[in-house]
Amino acid sequence: LMDAVPVGAALADSVRKSLGASKRFIVVAPDSVKAALEKTRTIDDLSRLLNADAFASLSVMRSGQDSAVWQLTLRDLSAHGAYGLRSWTSKPVPVRNQVAALDSLLTQSAKDLSEMDRAPRRTP
Repeated sequence: LMDAVPVGAALADSVRKSLGASKRFIVVAPDSVKAALEKTRTIDDLSRLLNADAFASLSVMRSGQDSAVWQLTLRDLSAHGAYGLRSWTSKPVPVRNQVAALDSLLTQSAKDLSEMDRAPRRTP
């Protein structure tokens, strides 16, 4: 799904912008994330390398001959376990019109981030 790369980048930029607008979050530079991902894919290791306790992961999967499905997963390592993971999937969208998936994912991500941010914290 090579057509998905620019859409994924746009979605990632939108999530970063949304998070960066809040005083509650400090966004890690994409280059730092890329360098850390070249070393490890383990959330605990990434948390230490990036000094981060919240993560957003984006995936895209083909659905049939001409459609794709996007999945956005949010993890908050400092939240109580029941609140620390949120994941949702877009409806299948035509490969030629991947932008159609962005609105629903961004709307849901803002809602879930707000809920996760207000969640009870893990005890140290």
